Amino acid sequence: NSRISLITKFDIGYSNKNDETAYNQFYLGGFDNFPGALPQEYQIPRYLLEMASIRIAANKLRTFFLDFETNFVQIPDLYQPYQLKKDLLCYTLKLGIDLPFASLKASISLNDQKKYIFYLNLGHCYDPFEFSRK
Repeated sequence: NSRISLITKFDIGYSNKNDETAYNQFYLGGFDNFPGALPQEYQIPRYLLEMASIRIAANKLRTFFLDFETNFVQIPDLYQPYQLKKDLLCYTLKLGIDLPFASLKASISLNDQKKYIFYLNLGHCYDPFEFSRK
């Protein structure tokens, strides 16, 4: 079907530094980066993220969409920061309007701790200074 898409994402972060300064950490959590956590809720040296989503476009131009998404991430335990021991899972429902000049997206996520997280995003998600702050 031309209105149904399968979207997958695989993301890995790996730091081999033995110190735990913020410079060597990755930030996990947020609308497009594991929505089952608050933005930058996890500051970790390693992670492995897998995402699968089914997108249903509501119109022929594919500007209105509905996503059913699941995210699975492995992060280190608090006491063993360089071994991936803890698994996190979330399910997300996203509704959005994608236009060239701006977009409006809303989502609700349910994580494995049975907590709901709501997001409302106006504009495009792009941070050109993301890596310069590390």
